[in-house]
Amino acid sequence: MLNKELLRYGRHRDGLIFPRFIDTQNRVYRDLAGEMVEIYSQSQGLSREEIMEMIQPAIDGSRSSLIAKGLNKLLLDRCEFREPDPRLEEIRLSAFKESTRQLSSSTVGHLEIFRDSVAQALGTTAEALTNTLFSDLANRQTLEKFRPLLPEKLLHRYNMALVQGLLLSTWQLDLEIIDPDAGRLRQFFRQLKFFRLLATIQQRVPGHYHLVLDGPLSLFEQVRKYGLQFATLLPAICHLEKWELTAQIHPKGENKGRVKLDQDSGLVSHYPISSAYIPPEFARFAEQFIEQGTDWTLLPDIQPLRLEGTDLIVPDFSFRHTSGLVVHLEMFHRWHRAPLHRRLQQLKNTEKAKKLPQLAIAVDRHLAKEGDTTQKLEQSPSFQARGFLFNEFPVVKRALKCLESFL
Repeated sequence: MLNKELLRYGRHRDGLIFPRFIDTQNRVYRDLAGEMVEIYSQSQGLSREEIMEMIQPAIDGSRSSLIAKGLNKLLLDRCEFREPDPRLEEIRLSAFKESTRQLSSSTVGHLEIFRDSVAQALGTTAEALTNTLFSDLANRQTLEKFRPLLPEKLLHRYNMALVQGLLLSTWQLDLEIIDPDAGRLRQFFRQLKFFRLLATIQQRVPGHYHLVLDGPLSLFEQVRKYGLQFATLLPAICHLEKWELTAQIHPKGENKGRVKLDQDSGLVSHYPISSAYIPPEFARFAEQFIEQGTDWTLLPDIQPLRLEGTDLIVPDFSFRHTSGLVVHLEMFHRWHRAPLHRRLQQLKNTEKAKKLPQLAIAVDRHLAKEGDTTQKLEQSPSFQARGFLFNEFPVVKRALKCLESFL
């Protein structure tokens, strides 16, 4: 993802903000991307500092150093650097003691000879000892692994990252999904949940979904963490066949504006169209649930649940009892304060209309202690009867106890 200083965008007088995409077919940019990918591919074992010395001429000689710096940032994100030796402090102390001993017991000659002597006494080489002693400095960390990619794909990643960087400054995002393929829509809703994002979803007419997501700037805390989760949804959106996105953004130090994109904007997703990936916490919950061997079955597919009028809910989990009863579970994490308050009000409305859905509510304990949330939970009959609190992620036994309350 690109930092704000690496973003390239313009602004119309009406407040419309447009990312300055690059032409992914442009030969100059393709050659630049290819050169930079090749440098990283050949740099295993080199330090960050050494890699930058090799990459800097490509940046300085490019048509746009800002674009080149952006490409370099994306390539750095694909690198894994060696972590400092966990025995670093111990090694430093040993090197200090050995250096002191040799300095006090003999006449020190040439510096290189002295370094070799100290390193030999510690059972290593001077170069290896130097690298270890300074391994906690970012510039001295060495490259262990790099995930290469084709130059054209790097350019597509760059265009995607331009928008993702802007989305970090989003206040609210509106998304229209039009006549979606059922499989892709189901996959999108799964990713929405996997990224721990909540949306207000409405289906006013068949085949037309309107989603509203609170942006990072609407939060009081956890802004950065939520923002990264929020921005990672964009490639998932791009797999939908027909969509329109409008993001209300407020870049730091600038006036408010909006970004409008659709399926014809030229963005290409790097996510697999059909992915079997399940976040570890979701997979662990499912595995432990099955191990319990109860009368409840965890359903593999998540279907939208109609709540009130045109409003829909996409639950995190759905369960079926041997009696045929289906119960859904929706989780509210620590940055879901506004969505939780809306959901509690909706449940209150449906309860009055005697149309209460089979929905269990799980709330992060950190969120439950925020502002007036505690009071709202205490005053919610739905939550008191069919809700529970969790730390980071629900535990199976607590979820099962809640499910039993529906019988």
